Amino acid sequence: MFNRKKWMHEYYIKNYQQNKEKILKANKIWWKNNKEKHHEKQREWRIKNPTHNKEWRKNNPLRAREIKAKNRAKRKRNLNWIPRYKNIVDESIDWHHINNDNVVAIPRDLHKLYYGEYHRENLKYIVEQIYEVNKND
Repeated sequence: MFNRKKWMHEYYIKNYQQNKEKILKANKIWWKNNKEKHHEKQREWRIKNPTHNKEWRKNNPLRAREIKAKNRAKRKRNLNWIPRYKNIVDESIDWHHINNDNVVAIPRDLHKLYYGEYHRENLKYIVEQIYEVNKND
């Protein structure tokens, strides 16, 4: 059976791949001409919907904490934020940088135990146990 939605999706992907340079150039020109108008519309929407962000954070607490931690890490310590493994921890979590790019979710209690100078080295073994990481990975 013909699936129009799937066909359209594939069509747009193919079109984008074939015309990537033209599309990016057109988007750049549009953004240059409409940047202020776009920002003004965003401001108006935020004024009309002042509680939207607060409600979203209340309904999505784990995702909100992840976003806040990600932004803090990028701004303060100039670290990237690439989740290395899927979060398998059900408790309250902290995001731990295993290197300057990759993060993993670990229980907050364990994360707080090993603050200090050798933070990454001390937590390396805990991360390996939680995610059953091979030594060569």
